[in-house]
Amino acid sequence: MKSICLKYGLVVIGTIITAFGVALILIANIGADPISTFLLGWLQFIPIRFGTASQLFSVSLLMINYLLDSKNIGVGSIIYSVGCGFFINMFLTLNFSFIAFIPSIIMALAGVIAFSGGIALYLYTNTGAGPLEGLMIYFSEKRCVSLKSTRIVLDALLVVIGIMLGGKFGLGTFLCIFLTGPLIEITLNRLNRAR
Repeated sequence: MKSICLKYGLVVIGTIITAFGVALILIANIGADPISTFLLGWLQFIPIRFGTASQLFSVSLLMINYLLDSKNIGVGSIIYSVGCGFFINMFLTLNFSFIAFIPSIIMALAGVIAFSGGIALYLYTNTGAGPLEGLMIYFSEKRCVSLKSTRIVLDALLVVIGIMLGGKFGLGTFLCIFLTGPLIEITLNRLNRAR
């Protein structure tokens, strides 16, 4: 029972850290992470809160994951998919003026590190992959390529579609594309070695 509580506690903590990372990247305002770029483009046409759009996107991708390979879906997938959007909405309503002195590039890098670390933490629990992570794992296994390479391709695809829809992008977007996959892989490897 303790280990189950610990696992789901880590999923919630990973979800909160991921959401905080997304909020930092958005607040840095030098380009959004790939999913956010996609969502910001989508929000040009559908007037809902950012976190709510994140939840809808996540649940839609979870359904696709379920159809492709249901073994990657679990209770952790649902907690992450619904919780991340909730916590993003919460963080975006907070007043972050106390960190306004931090250069945008540093804030975006801190956001990418938090975002990637949060994802790695909840993936480490093996309670189900998040929506994009499920696709990352599926395509990585099917194509026999690394998680980082698969993530880079998925992120780039989301950015291209997001830009076509009118989403904003910039240096922060490219930091996310090229750092998220490697940081997830490095963090997961370290967490697994520490078991």
